[in-house]
Parts: sequence; C-alpha cells; structure tokens
Amino acid sequence: MSKVFDWFQILLISIATVFCGTLVILLVPIGQRNSIRISSFLWSRMLLGICGVKLEIEGEENVDPNHTRIYISNHQSNIDIPVVFKAIPVPLFFIAKQELKKMPFLGWAMMAVGMIFIDRFHRDKAFASIRQAGKEIKRGKNVVSFPEGTRSRNGKIQMFKRGTFILAVENDIEVVPVALYGAEKIIPPGKFEIHPGVIKVAIGKPISPIPWKGKNEVEAFAKHCQHTIVEMRDQLEASA
Repeated sequence: MSKVFDWFQILLISIATVFCGTLVILLVPIGQRNSIRISSFLWSRMLLGICGVKLEIEGEENVDPNHTRIYISNHQSNIDIPVVFKAIPVPLFFIAKQELKKMPFLGWAMMAVGMIFIDRFHRDKAFASIRQAGKEIKRGKNVVSFPEGTRSRNGKIQMFKRGTFILAVENDIEVVPVALYGAEKIIPPGKFEIHPGVIKVAIGKPISPIPWKGKNEVEAFAKHCQHTIVEMRDQLEASA
C-alpha cells in the first residue's frame, strides 16, 4: 500500500510539473522574472504539499530583493529545488547541468525562462557558460547554484567545484550560503520513496568575493564557503 501511495504522489508531482512547466512558458511574454516568480511560487508549494513537507527557515533577513546575489546550497535530494524556491522569496535562476535541457517540460521551461546551463564535460564550453552567467547576473538575475555538482549520496557535503566562485569573483557578486537539513529523508537519493517530514533551511549572511580576488584564491574561496555551509548544516542537525 505504501508503494502504491508513493507512485500516486509521484504521479501528482509529474502533473504539477507539467502544469507549471507549461505555465512558465505561457507567461514568458510578461517577462522572465514575472514568469519564474509566479510559476515557482505555485510549483514549490504544490510539490511540498504533495510530499507533506513543512519548512523551518532561519535567516530570512539575509535575503535582499534589492541586491543581486548568488545563492549556494548543499544538494541532498530531488526535493531541494522546490525547497529553495519557497525559502528564498525572490525570482531565482538556477545554474543547471546541460543534461536537464533534454527533460520534457522541465527542460523546456528552464530554457524558456533563461536558466543557465553548464556543460560539465567540456572545459571551454563550461567557461563560456560561466561568462554568459555573468552577463545574466549583471542584468539583475539572482542565481542559485549547487556547487557540489550533484546530490550527496551519504548526506555529507561534498567538495565544492570552482565554477560558481569564479563567477562571483569575476563579477563582484556576493555569495549567500544556504544550508539544507532533512531533505534526504523526504526523497532519499536513488529511491522512489516519499516520506513526509520537516526540512530545516538556514540562510547565512552574504559573503563578499573581494578578499578572494588574488591569484589562485578561487579554491580558497570555495573551501571557505563549503566550510561555512557545513557549519550551518551541523547547527541545523544539532537543533533537530
């Protein structure tokens, strides 16, 4: 019976994603930001409601809709994206892996609203994508990145990749650390199971890239941000 209910929830998630993916494309004429604001508001709440997820958010004062920033988060589960959409109440554009372009509805919707895709397997194309992302940020887009590059399979935060931090340093954009705890229990990686519960979200203070502008400092910047999110996540776990 539990498996049947899991599949029923997955069916509802698919319907919600198709609906909101279609909606976001239809709303593009009113502007990418308005389109993503409306559709992500609906989609995130629909998915979290279907999964029986409650969010506990701290640090909301660190979100400033008047400043363009890069939000970076640890990556635990397929539920992370709607969690981030709901927790950070500004129009958000994701830095996503190129393979997502091929996904029906989701990929089409992401392309329609101007999400930023990274080719992880070709260095030159990856850096071209980072430069394009810089242009988008300068146009006022708030960007979200999961710098681990993929979901953690064991709940531990993996090594952060450099691309997001090159983007921040080259464009003088503050980075806002975001820690998630509990998402891996809702939809475990690699499993078609959904368990209702609470996800804790901590939004940290913005981190300026200016101290990390020296030669070969990007690695140190990435490690500093990773350490910050590890500490934030540990604090969330301790308070659970």
